Amino acid sequence: MRFSLGWLRTHVDAPEPLAAIARRLTSAGFAVEGSEAVGDDTAIEVEVPSNRPDCMNHRGLAREIAAAFERPLRPLPADIPEADPPASEAASIRIEAPDLCSRYVGRVVRGVRIVPSPGWLQARLHTIGLVPKNAVVDASNYVLWDLGQPLHAFDLARVGGAAIVVRRARPGERLVTVVDGAERTLTGEMLVIADSERPTALAGVMGGRDSAISNTTRDVLIESAWFDPLSVRRTARALGLHTDASHRFERGADPGALVPAARVLARLIVETAGGTCLRGEVDARGTERPRAAVRLRHARIETVLGMPVPPADVERVLSGFGHAATRETAQGGAAWSVAPPGFRPDVTIEEDLIEEVGRAIGYDAIPATLPSPVIAPPVSLRDWIETAARDRMTSLGWFETIGYAMVGRAEDEAFAPAGTPAAIAIANPLSDRWEVMRRSLLPGLVRAASHNARHGQGDFSLFEVGTVFTAREHRDQDRLPREERVLGLIAHGRISGLHWALPARAADVWDLTGAIAAVAALRAGKTVSFSPGGGQAFVPGTVFQGRIGHEVVAFGGVLDPVISGKFDLPDGCVAAELRLAPLCQPGEEPARFRPLPRFPEVERDLSLTVPSSVAWTRLESAVHEALRGAPARFALVDRYEGPPLPAGTVSLTIRVTISPEDRTWTQEEIDRLVEGLAAALASKTGAARRG
Repeated sequence: MRFSLGWLRTHVDAPEPLAAIARRLTSAGFAVEGSEAVGDDTAIEVEVPSNRPDCMNHRGLAREIAAAFERPLRPLPADIPEADPPASEAASIRIEAPDLCSRYVGRVVRGVRIVPSPGWLQARLHTIGLVPKNAVVDASNYVLWDLGQPLHAFDLARVGGAAIVVRRARPGERLVTVVDGAERTLTGEMLVIADSERPTALAGVMGGRDSAISNTTRDVLIESAWFDPLSVRRTARALGLHTDASHRFERGADPGALVPAARVLARLIVETAGGTCLRGEVDARGTERPRAAVRLRHARIETVLGMPVPPADVERVLSGFGHAATRETAQGGAAWSVAPPGFRPDVTIEEDLIEEVGRAIGYDAIPATLPSPVIAPPVSLRDWIETAARDRMTSLGWFETIGYAMVGRAEDEAFAPAGTPAAIAIANPLSDRWEVMRRSLLPGLVRAASHNARHGQGDFSLFEVGTVFTAREHRDQDRLPREERVLGLIAHGRISGLHWALPARAADVWDLTGAIAAVAALRAGKTVSFSPGGGQAFVPGTVFQGRIGHEVVAFGGVLDPVISGKFDLPDGCVAAELRLAPLCQPGEEPARFRPLPRFPEVERDLSLTVPSSVAWTRLESAVHEALRGAPARFALVDRYEGPPLPAGTVSLTIRVTISPEDRTWTQEEIDRLVEGLAAALASKTGAARRG
């Protein structure tokens, strides 16, 4: 925004060189970006924040200079030559939209002459980039840039009935705007300034051509008003207009500046265009908008700024910026009740006042100190599990998605686990895609997978951690829905990506069970055992269930081709879900790192012939039970089925790795452990040792 240095000095005694003024303004938050000599004056470019309409004029910026150098602002001229009759006999004002116009002040100047404005006024307008027109129009622009209050001058003879009516436009009314001569069609939401017959101006935006100042104008009606910022913004944007007036009204004008600005403009018109100012103002009021005082605590100032500030300095700063501060008696130190001035609509909370103190000190003068140590609140077990689950899944090569909590009813019914209570319907769904709250994460994952597949990304492994919702089963229970946190997975294609050293293996059910087991292993003792299961969305024979103890915590399988086709998925997609609540039971420690063994490990292979009807989960459980308490782990390393084995049997080789922690085991101890394991498997599963 462009300002005149000479103009600024008419408001404040600031003999300092431009460099000093620029440095202080920049330190206070108004960056001076450059300067240019214009005749005998200097134009400066200042970046004025959009929330500071009070500084979009010379007096407002001079107020900042005055506060920076601790100088007083020069008072505005108070006297104005007036003559009878009173202005109220020459014009009338009525506000019919009091919610959009809280006050409208009018003054009347009779007998003006439309002549060029004097040289000093034209020079100041030239300095800030405005083109002079005539004495009356130039005076209006001058006061706008001098005091910040947008004003408008009407040709009183062209205002029907000499009556001003502030009202909402009637739909379909038309107005020809003065600057571009374009005819505008108005709507009922727009605020207009009308006479007794028609609209004459767009309130706070632009005047109309029919009532504009012309070479024949002799009597002038001055408008000085406060309009609702939101109303002005809507009108300006709807009509594609942006003016100096709307720019300021949109950000909040000063209700206290209406009378002084009208008085200054009337005085300037009389001085430059002649005429007589009628006595007094025509003053109409709408709905007032009182502002609440803001409480400011001294202790809070020092906490936010990180430096000591004496209370006397706080009061001096606030007074310099125009705030009325009243000291209060309060526990914990000094406090003030602060009434911000009308020209500061941006000051609404305590931090705004603290910023005032910081600006006065200068941001560059605030010392750089380390912040006080903050003790982070303890992380809940659920949050820890979910964060760790995300980390583990991404480390395994899966990519996280975030889906919507609302899904279509058909999608929900296709993927909801068997036996789940009814879905919760949305009372006012936006469309059939958002009819119910999800009972499974799979609908959202399927959508994400389908999007990838339709865009040529057929290799994907996606997961989501989210909430599923189900209705309560009994009416006497809490009516709020039951919410549960769940991990969902879906994959297709090359699970390991494309790499020359890795086999091109397609994702399968074992990738799901491996990921689920890896997440469950975050808690010590949480081992998931898998067994065949069932599900309507999966291919029979590929479905599994995962249990921790006797509780079902997971399910998954290969998606049914019918389901895949319905949702534009390629065949062979695998999907699963894991309930996270069983991993969040209190009283169990997370899995912890164990040091590498200091003593030699010993491996022993146990080859068994097992009936084909015995599920691996049964064998796995028996091995876990037999090795409980021993420093040993096991793995299935070989499986064979066929001749010369008897029909209905399978050969399995289980490798037991013994990792002593305190000493080297003897041969007798190793044999005793392996024999005990073989005996346990024989008694619980019917497995016979081979060889």
